[in-house]
Amino acid sequence: MKTIKTTLIAALLLFTVNASQAQEAKEYVTVSILVGGGYNGYVIAYPDATTEKGALTGAPNVKNLEPNAITMNEIFNKLSKKGYKLVSSNGGYDTGVQNLFYIFEK
Repeated sequence: MKTIKTTLIAALLLFTVNASQAQEAKEYVTVSILVGGGYNGYVIAYPDATTEKGALTGAPNVKNLEPNAITMNEIFNKLSKKGYKLVSSNGGYDTGVQNLFYIFEK
């Protein structure tokens, strides 16, 4: 009986270790947005080292807020449909340029 319990415990531990190793293989996508300084656009970097670039509408002002929000929402929805989830976002502003970064994980 003791051998059966030991075997079951070992099998459970082995399964747990294999399951955790499978979870470690994650893919990331980075969405970088640069607004100001003569450039208003974004770059999406995919796990296979390909990129997608696009422009945002005009100068960063209230008039362009809505079309730019729609563009970013389309990007985020596209990534969500591919199975990515937002795990981090940050940004900063310096000398008239705003940088925003969004990290998605699958």
